[in-house]
Amino acid sequence: MNDRVKQLVPSALRQLLVRGRERLLTWSLKASARESGLSGLYERLEEAVPNLREHYTNFQIDTEFLETKVRCQHAFQVAMAMPELESRPGSVVVDIGDSSGSHITCFRALLPEMKHRFLSVNLDDKAVAKAKSKGIEAVCARAENLVDMGIDADIFLSFEMLEHLTDPVSFLHDLASKTNCQRLVLTVPYV
Repeated sequence: MNDRVKQLVPSALRQLLVRGRERLLTWSLKASARESGLSGLYERLEEAVPNLREHYTNFQIDTEFLETKVRCQHAFQVAMAMPELESRPGSVVVDIGDSSGSHITCFRALLPEMKHRFLSVNLDDKAVAKAKSKGIEAVCARAENLVDMGIDADIFLSFEMLEHLTDPVSFLHDLASKTNCQRLVLTVPYV
């Protein structure tokens, strides 16, 4: 709201409108998950990772809307990656840009019989510490340096990370030409 509208609308009414907007957005996200066939996976991910509050290092997920938004996004991402992980038992799976180990925790819960080896990678020490606190192997590194560090995988995951790189094309070329990568599962915002 612009400042003039804020002055004209009483604070209590503004708060009511904000809560109503968040309820509507939350309902819309849950309806979208149902229509996309992701509701069941959403619930399974909620069981695997019941608390998303500290998922990110730069802000807290502190509203029902934000939690629903992140869970829906995770359900979509996990649904994209599951067929690749299911078809390659015992694979080395590297999650590049992993915020806290949540995706890996979900994959471990959903596919325990697959015996994958997971590695979490992030350039933020706090994110690496979060993953390690969950018993996940993790390294602090820039995505662009993975190949030079000898980090290889059968499956690379990259969720909402590629847009942060200065030269994503060279990064993807290095993964394709200098590793044993069989599959890359990635998402970027709004695509």
